[in-house]
Amino acid sequence: MEKKHIVIIPANGVFIKQDLTLHKIAMFFKECSHIKVTVLFIKDESQIDILSFFDNYIHVPDLNALVEELKNLKYDLAIHRCWMHRYKFAGILAENFSNMVFYIKDWFDEMSKEEYKFLFKTDEDYEGIKKLFCSKNKVLSHYGHTYTNKLVKKYNLSKKQFMFFPEYCSKENFHFRTNISYSNEKKLLYAAQIVSTSKPENLSEAKQIFNTMKKFTKQKVLVDFITLPFNYDRIFDPLNQEVWADYLYEHYFNEYFKIKKGIAFDATIFQEYHFGIPGGLYYNKKDVTCINACNAITSKISLYLEAGIPLLVNKKWKELAKLVVENDIGILVNNDDLDNINKKLRISQKRYIQLVENVYKFREKFTYNNKTMKPILEMLA
Repeated sequence: MEKKHIVIIPANGVFIKQDLTLHKIAMFFKECSHIKVTVLFIKDESQIDILSFFDNYIHVPDLNALVEELKNLKYDLAIHRCWMHRYKFAGILAENFSNMVFYIKDWFDEMSKEEYKFLFKTDEDYEGIKKLFCSKNKVLSHYGHTYTNKLVKKYNLSKKQFMFFPEYCSKENFHFRTNISYSNEKKLLYAAQIVSTSKPENLSEAKQIFNTMKKFTKQKVLVDFITLPFNYDRIFDPLNQEVWADYLYEHYFNEYFKIKKGIAFDATIFQEYHFGIPGGLYYNKKDVTCINACNAITSKISLYLEAGIPLLVNKKWKELAKLVVENDIGILVNNDDLDNINKKLRISQKRYIQLVENVYKFREKFTYNNKTMKPILEMLA
């Protein structure tokens, strides 16, 4: 049987350091003898280590060359990973190619074009995302039907165009914890890119996340922010101290608050934490990014599951809350609970062990496998 050929194109042709999704998908395809994968991306020496995830790759000098190379390639399906501030290029691909699937990250459709430009200094994403959606190409996303149905109505699309596809776990990254004692000192983990708190509260969760974690530390609950090296180095760069002064102050003077450097694909460093926080625990109904995230299964979920850590989630995060309840893999809270978080965390050792075991059980099926990869595999049939 002739191998099917998939071409993978990262956002704007360049891999984003905090986005590990394409690496995991490539690891799945390596086990498929009937599929060949080629990654097509812009040459960047800083990303040379990424090539180990792919059997075949093509370097090009720029976006124009990437488009021309794709026109000349023989392939069965191209997967383009799309991120905000890079949707313009996705729109170009959508206009020029039909045998593609677009895997989008975030899109804040609730934010006005003017607000978006104020916050990000550009509004070209709006034209790109419209071209992407209206091209009728299939779209994969971490959003549930509540959100994608809004997009269907706004852009006059077919519901069949959108397919639910969150970032799943890779079994190669599974960690079985050697210490699951539930001590009196509770340790919470927020593993993500840390965002400056200078952004407006109705356009960013950053202030609420920071203030919530400070509230926890006043209750003597330990909170660690763990972020990838590029973000960590930027925060601790002396030239950036004013931007991150509030975080740095807590890091140096608050014994319950620390910022630590993470390691990609290494869940062992999370061994001592009791719960992972996948997003803002305070629900702000005026914050469009909070409303948006409530309809998604965010990428941090797979990281915590791989580490064997139960979740702490606000009930308003509908998609995540449903996942937690149905699989009994964490604790749900509301805004009022944040003032006495120790009360919500007051569970027995037996109960905590049960939550960890449920995480182990659930993550086995929440992986890249023939069932979860069905939306892509069916497009190759």
